[in-house]
Amino acid sequence: MRMLLTGIIFGALFRAGTGFLQRMIDPNEYSVVQVASYARFARVDAALLAVAGGVTCVALIAAWRMRHRLDVLALGPDVAINLGEDPRRGMFQALIIIAVLVSVSTALVGPLAFLGLLVVSLAHLITPTASHQVLLPSAALVSGITLVGGQFLLERVLHLTTPLVVVIDVVGGVVFLILLLRGRHR
Repeated sequence: MRMLLTGIIFGALFRAGTGFLQRMIDPNEYSVVQVASYARFARVDAALLAVAGGVTCVALIAAWRMRHRLDVLALGPDVAINLGEDPRRGMFQALIIIAVLVSVSTALVGPLAFLGLLVVSLAHLITPTASHQVLLPSAALVSGITLVGGQFLLERVLHLTTPLVVVIDVVGGVVFLILLLRGRHR
């Protein structure tokens, strides 16, 4: 939760910086900055696609090889130590994999603030298990369905020009608040 709150604080800081830029630069130049700050699924840089695919495959293989260790880490630091797993090392390795995957997606389409939280929450809801052998593929499927289905629904069915990232941020923000309130009552 602390890492998530830190991300929200940095997001607010960057939005404040964007608001400052909006007041300081020419409105035409600001519109260029604003378009670049939204995730754009229709304009993926084809030159980055091969590199991103390779880096993503390596990170996914590393995550899959780590799936049993993630199950042990999910039991808590004391239990993980008793089972022979170093929690700090395991969490650091997981964070490296997460950082690589987030950086690849950000390089391809732009920032998506709440997609990870939304996908993990939906994957836990759909597959109520603690096994990462099931959670990792289900989270991948949920994220693909969310992005492709959401884009299709917005553009083809509803005929809206609203960026998908706005909808994901709204729904992800609501899920985040629900998780915070649920955690407070436990």
